[in-house]
Amino acid sequence: MKCFELRTRFLSTVLLLLGLLAPCPMARGFDNFWIGPDLGNWNTGANWEHQDDPNLHEVPDVFFDEEAVIDNGATALLNAPAMNAMSNGDVGGVRLGSTMSGGLRIQSGGVLRSLAGATETGAITVGAGSGTGTLTILGNGMLSGTSLSLAGASASSISLSDTASLSVTGTANLQRTTTISGQSVNFNATGNLTLGNSSILVADIRSGTTHSALKTDATANVNGTVKPMFTGVTPALGSKWTLIDAATAINGSFSNLDLSMAAALPAGQTYQIVSETAGARQLLRLTVAEILTLQVDRVSGAVSIANLGAQSKSIDGYSILSSLGSLTGAWNSLDDQNIGGANAWVEAAPTPTDLNELNPQGSSALAGSASFNLGTPYVKTFPEFGTDPDDISFEYTTPDGRTIQGSVAYTGAKTHNNFVLNVDPTTGQVAFRNDSPFSVQIDGYAIYSDSGSLVPATWNSLEDQNVADWEQAPPVPTATAVAELKADDATAFQGQTGFSLGALFKTVGATQDLRFEFLMPGEEVPSIGTVVYGPFTAPVNPSEGLDGDYNMDGRVDAADYVVWRKNDGSPAGYNTWRQNFGRTLGAGSGSAIGAAAVPEPATIGLLVLAAFTLAAKRGNRRGRRAMAFG
Repeated sequence: MKCFELRTRFLSTVLLLLGLLAPCPMARGFDNFWIGPDLGNWNTGANWEHQDDPNLHEVPDVFFDEEAVIDNGATALLNAPAMNAMSNGDVGGVRLGSTMSGGLRIQSGGVLRSLAGATETGAITVGAGSGTGTLTILGNGMLSGTSLSLAGASASSISLSDTASLSVTGTANLQRTTTISGQSVNFNATGNLTLGNSSILVADIRSGTTHSALKTDATANVNGTVKPMFTGVTPALGSKWTLIDAATAINGSFSNLDLSMAAALPAGQTYQIVSETAGARQLLRLTVAEILTLQVDRVSGAVSIANLGAQSKSIDGYSILSSLGSLTGAWNSLDDQNIGGANAWVEAAPTPTDLNELNPQGSSALAGSASFNLGTPYVKTFPEFGTDPDDISFEYTTPDGRTIQGSVAYTGAKTHNNFVLNVDPTTGQVAFRNDSPFSVQIDGYAIYSDSGSLVPATWNSLEDQNVADWEQAPPVPTATAVAELKADDATAFQGQTGFSLGALFKTVGATQDLRFEFLMPGEEVPSIGTVVYGPFTAPVNPSEGLDGDYNMDGRVDAADYVVWRKNDGSPAGYNTWRQNFGRTLGAGSGSAIGAAAVPEPATIGLLVLAAFTLAAKRGNRRGRRAMAFG
């Protein structure tokens, strides 16, 4: 007779307790599998199925050495203390998403303890192997266990908010995304806490001074990414929030600080991770600190190291870096200026990708609101269409041995080096233009708004403007999407040329959520354009582009020669510049649609590709529309 067949509840239990019935030998405990629906009640026996008997439906029970397994794609809901036959709701383990996916959501009032049984360990496992596990605790929900593991597929996650509690008497190993929201969450491990290199800690900060830390009564081993976000809080200079709190030691730190969801800070301020002590405990904290700023003028090329804060700051070395090779202008180094005295600063040989200086014997101080001017070493560089020219980075060293990533602040109009959709929220006017020095061909575009902020009735499409061969793409334009295609050819756009599209954007009740996509010849997957909100000047029609205007300022002058020398250097490009020197837009430049000012290799490749794909595109017009803008 099998062990589970003896479990006639009360009678069998009494016999076992009296020693009149010997327990059956077993190598491991039992798994109780969740078969219930998504957000079904944990405490409903019919939602569980015993591993050895499909007719046995019971809430998992540590008394019978049962582990709760949720792996059918559903999430169980617990909003009251867990209940079972013999152990007041305690289970022998919790396993979420071991091969497929499974989740547990504990809400206010929900309480669950995972304890060791005869063979079960009481471990809490969220994701394993290829499985995706999710654990959510909110309100005053509580979960405890003997250990915690967060792993499995990359989507595995733990989310704790409000006054939620998650505690383990052993180790906690977090390898995926853990979200801690607010300052009242209790997360504690008696054993070591580990955040692996694939871990992401999302710190949802809801107070200006405090945040719920991941705590351990032992050692914290920290790696991976921390991703701060702020709900109802404006970060201020000097604010600090504890992320990790360890009783013994903290080994390592976060290798990546992801600020994609963080509140923007003023120039001269940054987020930093710092190590501190509080009594005998060790802390890792997020703070807002002052840093030096590298100021870069996009137009003149002037560069300076500025202290935008109030406190004096000393440096003994710095590096200015550009992966694009934009540092080819006139660098006036601190050594050249005898800052700190003759030979105090020593410069390394400058290259287009880096400028470096070091003060081996001392340091130089920058008072509040002071700056070191470094000449005009910056020359805006465009290696290819779509590459952001604003690639300068800046770091410096301090006398106490720290290396700090400084901020970079640009002045002067930004060149996006992409197709830009300009949107004026006040007037609703919309236009798109080629904001690059390249002649770029496109044969399709689409504008999307998930919120329905488009006004198709006032869309002045290219078809409406009788631009050759452009047609509105089906389906009928709506408040969420408009699109056009040029089926048998493409239109070439020189720098700063484009089309106005009328009052396409709502002026009342609109959401600034527009997305702009465009197709280049031979492409089936659209490229993503840049959307810029604010007043703008209507773009120049592509038929009125200006050959030789390589910096796209509407005139051909000496500045364009510098750009040609830096980015092209070809005789054709020079002759184009020379023949058009002194001309300005509107002064009869007369470039034809489809003509390229100085074709770059990438542009030439597009033209060749378009020629080879023309016949195929003509025969696949409807399918291409559906694929690109469906």
